[in-house]
Amino acid sequence: MSDTAVLEPASAPPAPSPSSPPPTTPPAAPSAPAAPSSAVAEPWYKDWIQADGTLNSKALDRLPDHAKGLKPSWERLRSIDDLATTALNQQVLVGKKALAPLPADAPAEAVKARKELLDSIQGVPPSPKDYGIAKPKELPESQWNQPLADNFTAWAHKHSVSPAAAKELIAMQIDGVKGQLQSQAQYEQQFWANEQKTFEVVTKQENIDSTRASALVEKGAIALGLDLTSERTKNFLKGSDARLMALRHALAIGEDHVVNGESKTTETNPGELARSVMHDKSNPLYEQYWNREGKFPSSLVESVRAKVIEWQRLEAAKNPPRGRR
Repeated sequence: MSDTAVLEPASAPPAPSPSSPPPTTPPAAPSAPAAPSSAVAEPWYKDWIQADGTLNSKALDRLPDHAKGLKPSWERLRSIDDLATTALNQQVLVGKKALAPLPADAPAEAVKARKELLDSIQGVPPSPKDYGIAKPKELPESQWNQPLADNFTAWAHKHSVSPAAAKELIAMQIDGVKGQLQSQAQYEQQFWANEQKTFEVVTKQENIDSTRASALVEKGAIALGLDLTSERTKNFLKGSDARLMALRHALAIGEDHVVNGESKTTETNPGELARSVMHDKSNPLYEQYWNREGKFPSSLVESVRAKVIEWQRLEAAKNPPRGRR
């Protein structure tokens, strides 16, 4: 017998019987997850911002199509701080451009949109009347022009003026009017005080006391046809010249006898009074009668001339012309 073992071929498994069930296949082991496909691109900004805040401009080569227009300006940026500063400056610039004046031929839609923008920024009210501009209680009616105020609020609304600015301007105007009224009142007070002082000085020089002077002024004014109840006459007689004129007229026509309590009337010849007024330049009524410089009111001139005519009539009545024999 040989020392070499002879291996016999393994016998084949027996064929399955037609009546036997089919052999069972063991389940397949789960497959490992697929590795990421190399065809998916990484985000373009992955390495744009570095850890130290600097910007990698080469990353801009991978900008998507809709953002490629940013590359020329972003290439100049060196850090994230530069980006923030640029963005802020652009916001300011956009705001300035939005408020830049529109061209004269701007379409109506643009003009309307601009006004709506300005109105929202300025807080413009819905209508001009909503500005609330009204006459201050302390301001006289004569110093307030409501139509002018309405025109102003309409203008302010048209040009998108803020309510605060509109009221500030009106307040400045009102303060100016009040200041003018105060100055005018002070001037008038000083003016009439000076007129009174002038009248008192002249009457004192002519040795006419104040009571007698007042009475003569009243008599002379009545003789000149002035209505002492009229406000215009009262204002007119505040002036020293007007009062002195009335006083001297009373003296010229003999009213001083009545002021002094004498019952007799003046013996002055009316014809002489008329001629004195017409020809004697020292007569206080001479200038009023002729009024060559036009400085006296027509009512006063007419009164003086009417008085002269009356004196002439009285003289003619006293000395009627003799008839022919």
